[in-house]
Amino acid sequence: MTASETVPMPRLHVIITAAGLSRRMGVNKLLLPLEGKPILARTCAVFNSLEMVQDIVVTAPEGLEDEYFSLLRGCGLEKVSRVVRGGAERQDSIYEALRILRADDDDYVAVHDAARPLITHQLIERLCACLADCDGVIPAVAVKDTIKRVDASGTVVETLTRSELRAVQTPQIFRHALLLRAYEAAYSQAYLGTDDASLVEHLGGRVVAVEGDYRNIKVTTAEDVAVLHKFWSEISR
Repeated sequence: MTASETVPMPRLHVIITAAGLSRRMGVNKLLLPLEGKPILARTCAVFNSLEMVQDIVVTAPEGLEDEYFSLLRGCGLEKVSRVVRGGAERQDSIYEALRILRADDDDYVAVHDAARPLITHQLIERLCACLADCDGVIPAVAVKDTIKRVDASGTVVETLTRSELRAVQTPQIFRHALLLRAYEAAYSQAYLGTDDASLVEHLGGRVVAVEGDYRNIKVTTAEDVAVLHKFWSEISR
């Protein structure tokens, strides 16, 4: 039995963050093909096919807004309503998208990295099933390596307790009104967070980590592309 069969699913609005310049890759990684379609389109298609999703807003590098919109609508992704120009920081890009969402205060917003095309309906539903008991949910997986904190000279300062550490993924989901308030508070206090959850945490909200998926990788380097195709073949069987 799936989460959608046991827990009412929320009205969900989606922000896909695609405003990065792929400097480490040297090419626009979001336009690389994944089984015949660009990675960006594959990512958006997962959300486009969910009944609970009301609309999708995509952020883009300056000058690529029209190209991305035409590409996505050309792939039949009718829920992509806008492509907006990204800002200097990821936080700026998401705020621009957040402000134009056609969402009610009680609707929910999912923020997802465009470079994570292996997100599944099952993970999204698992996250949504936990929304009633917290201010936000994030997918996270246990850290496999020992993590050490080091200073500027490279000297080990502390070995962190591995059982308490998680590698955080997206989508991260929050009630629309709360996330907007968290962004506005961050700007008023000149606070730059590392992800959306950090802004909600900074506001005093309770964020819950839900079991993620190790295959929900973010394509960052050329090596990730080979792993992406391997995992795609496993998920799409």
